[in-house]
Amino acid sequence: MQDSRGVALSLHHLGDIARRQNEHEQARALYDRGLRILIELGDRRAMANLLTDMGNMEGERGDFAAARRLHEESMVIFSELGDVRGIANLLEAIMRIAVARGQLERALRLAGGASRLREDFQAPLPPDEAIELKQSLVSVRRQLGAASSDLAWQDGWAMRAEKAIQFALAAETDRVA
Repeated sequence: MQDSRGVALSLHHLGDIARRQNEHEQARALYDRGLRILIELGDRRAMANLLTDMGNMEGERGDFAAARRLHEESMVIFSELGDVRGIANLLEAIMRIAVARGQLERALRLAGGASRLREDFQAPLPPDEAIELKQSLVSVRRQLGAASSDLAWQDGWAMRAEKAIQFALAAETDRVA
């Protein structure tokens, strides 16, 4: 008997390894194979996690439109599932893309929103990821200055989950009321 879910998760992890080695075409092929299996199985949480990683890869490659599409699809699934950890992870992923695009205030708002979700729902980042996130935000804060950084962070922190999701999915030029 074949463990289809195990095969899909293995393909996801192999895709992650290929991605870390900058073998993006191989990573995409592995991710796609894993995603097809997860769709057949109807494993929406695993699909959302995989879509997030696919979006992260596209963002790393500079294809922000593809990253956005994949992240939107993932956010819809995480939201429907009520998966707070997945939503927070995705807010942080979108934050990294905002940094890459030079949208520093947006990045800090997203990070603030993710931090609030993590605290409210006791869903902390693993220590190594928390250190990496903190280090990436040091540069952002330095570039923006203390006052602008604090204001952007507080704006993000003040957002509740639904508002943070709406802000993350809004086009950079859209206003979220």
